[in-house]
Amino acid sequence: MRLTSITLSQFRNYPGLSLDFPACGAAFIGPNGAGKSNLLEAVHLLCTGRSQRHAARPDMIAFGANTATAAGTFAGHDPSGPVRVFIGFDRERQFVLKVNDQPAPGLSAWFGRAPVISLGPEDHSLIDGPPAERRRFMDMLLCQTVSGYLDHLVRYRAAARNRGHLLAAAGDPLQIDIYEESMAEHGVAVMAARHNAIAVLAPFLTEYGAAISGFSDAVRVTYSPSFSLENASENEWKNVFLIMLEKARKRDAETGVSSVGPQRDDLTVTINERPARSFGSQGQMRSVALSLRCASAGYLDRNKGGSIILLVDDAFAELDEERSARIGSLLAGKGQIFFASPSLRMPLSDGMPRYSIREGTISAA
Repeated sequence: MRLTSITLSQFRNYPGLSLDFPACGAAFIGPNGAGKSNLLEAVHLLCTGRSQRHAARPDMIAFGANTATAAGTFAGHDPSGPVRVFIGFDRERQFVLKVNDQPAPGLSAWFGRAPVISLGPEDHSLIDGPPAERRRFMDMLLCQTVSGYLDHLVRYRAAARNRGHLLAAAGDPLQIDIYEESMAEHGVAVMAARHNAIAVLAPFLTEYGAAISGFSDAVRVTYSPSFSLENASENEWKNVFLIMLEKARKRDAETGVSSVGPQRDDLTVTINERPARSFGSQGQMRSVALSLRCASAGYLDRNKGGSIILLVDDAFAELDEERSARIGSLLAGKGQIFFASPSLRMPLSDGMPRYSIREGTISAA
């Protein structure tokens, strides 16, 4: 899939905007605060229904407005032709998603059809941030590639939430059993998908880490679940999960949170077999975080075959020209690329349109 056009209304600092894009993408050039990142956010919103900056939808509405809309046309592998996507939302948190002018039953009906990867300066949190950042990274990747993953994730969270309410209220143990059964079923599906995906992602990270750093540092990533059974089947995982949930009821009732399950998972990233977040320099952690994002692009490309959308938000700001060029070559051919940068120091492809942005006003650069 590639994005051929976008139309915005009352989105961030764009009261109205319409642009067309070629297959290679586009570059947005301008000073900080001009609205470059807002454009990338709009593209991400059209692909996933969410902001890559984790912003709430009301925060994406222009100041003084009550509603915002984003519309886009995607072309690519859909045999029926171009796909039109419309997203609208208001400050009361009402949300509308239409695909080809028809209301979609939910995000899962569209999620993953226009796979997207976002790279930005905040990616360092993938290495030195809390585990929630790395779980979000896994979830975004798998929601776009593994059929049913989003549904398993939603059902697991609902069951965990209901179990927590019952534990807090000293509710019916039989009802708690039912929710724990659902947690085990859907939680193990989530964990198995994460385990399998990281096994495929890991070689990409090692390869891209070496290419981006330019050194011989060995970069590795492994999946670290809240509980592990080596070489066990999913059914065995489920049985162990059920036992652990039952044993943890008293503790979970006291703390108000579930102490086991995929919400406790993490990724372990190492440089030369030492934890990157503890022993890596700031420069190494930035390079490894960028390598992890590029590896996810490689993983998506392997699953989607050159049909992904890449959002590169000033990700090369602190890199020298040589490393920027290496990253550009790694991303080349992976799909449609949208750059946002305060300067033209980036590996642009031939024919890529360049737009100058000043305070929400766009013109050809």
